[in-house]
Amino acid sequence: MKVKRYVIYIVILAAFFSIPFVESYIAERWGWQTGTVFVVIEIIVAIIVIKIFSGKNSSSL
Repeated sequence: MKVKRYVIYIVILAAFFSIPFVESYIAERWGWQTGTVFVVIEIIVAIIVIKIFSGKNSSSL
């Protein structure tokens, strides 16, 4: 179980560090402002993380 948790943390960190590249790509592609894109991505990541933790191991938190 601990290994699985570390893998989840690594994936979250990797996603977090790749956000600037994704952000600039989406901003150029759709003509959004980078701040808006960042907020949208953060909300999506937060929802995914909450679903992962609440679905599988809510008792360990």
